[in-house]
Amino acid sequence: TIKARKISGSGGQSFRNNDNSGENENNPGSNSSSAIDISDQQADQQSEVEELNDDNLFICFVSNLLPDFSDRRAECCLEGIAAAVGGLFPAQFLSPLVVHEVGNHWHWGVKGRFHVTETVATTGVSATFSYAIMQWLRGGTLIQSFKVPNIIGQSLQDFEVRFLGYGVLVGFISGLIGFAGFLIFICGVRLGQKVFMRMKMFFMKRVGLAEAVSHNIVTVVNPVIGGTLLGLLYVAVPLCLGGGLPQLYAVMTLGNRLGACTVAVTAFTKLLCLGISQGFGFIGGPLFPIIFAGACTGSLIHIIFPGIPVIISFASGFAATPVAIIPGIFTVTALSSVMFLLGGAASSAVFIACVVSYITVCGMGLMQGFI
Repeated sequence: TIKARKISGSGGQSFRNNDNSGENENNPGSNSSSAIDISDQQADQQSEVEELNDDNLFICFVSNLLPDFSDRRAECCLEGIAAAVGGLFPAQFLSPLVVHEVGNHWHWGVKGRFHVTETVATTGVSATFSYAIMQWLRGGTLIQSFKVPNIIGQSLQDFEVRFLGYGVLVGFISGLIGFAGFLIFICGVRLGQKVFMRMKMFFMKRVGLAEAVSHNIVTVVNPVIGGTLLGLLYVAVPLCLGGGLPQLYAVMTLGNRLGACTVAVTAFTKLLCLGISQGFGFIGGPLFPIIFAGACTGSLIHIIFPGIPVIISFASGFAATPVAIIPGIFTVTALSSVMFLLGGAASSAVFIACVVSYITVCGMGLMQGFI
């Protein structure tokens, strides 16, 4: 900025000098006054440049020390997301997976080389540093693996091939339930948007307030209405309160005692609460509520089909339901395997459930037709 001001000042001054010279030829008596004006302008510009130099000296010094990330801003954002996820989940390799699947970070280089290794390396290093810092400061990430009860986890040691068929069934049901839950989520979002517009028009037409004033008032009042609705839903369905992770253990161990109706209502109400939160102006991400709805789906499938082991149905529904909404097959498969300490054999059922869920929703064109 300082260099530009100097250049523009000198260029503008020379242009004015040329104009003044033409005027001086026609009016010789104006030479002295023109010279005084020019000297005053030069003094003003010189003082302005000195002021800019004094004010921005430290900023220019610091900016010269930092690297230039302007050409790769998107990559830096995704690496920051990878670092955040690295301190969140109990395995740092989940960060490159979620960044690459959800963020669509695969790309071709200038010379036609596929930059898979490069992007995995950069996001993996960011996630590893974050993971190491969390382990050093806190002794673990924010979310830890669940300690599955021995009775529930017994089937992991006696894995059979038929569990893969159970994964197909769970994936198909989870895909349909996930799509239905997505529609409920959209209804909650649009409810908040319609209430916002109706209230804004009311203050503008009935009360006679200006558009800007009406907008500011509704921006404050709308979350109050949304919070009231959420409070009523939380009283009716207590398991929906919070992000959902603390309630996962209760749904996994007490699903049979809660009953199919309670678990199903909890899953759909959770997604409705998520939609209301998004539509009425609250801040928060959809990942954990969707995962909790998937856990409820897995528990519901075990209640309906008792022959399916609870850990297989629960872990498969935990992963397959989000895949119906979020395109992250490998990410949620790895997350489910890490969260419940499944191992390779049981994770194969979770993986096939995610694939079937994704094919059910996207392969049949349900999501594309709705969008």
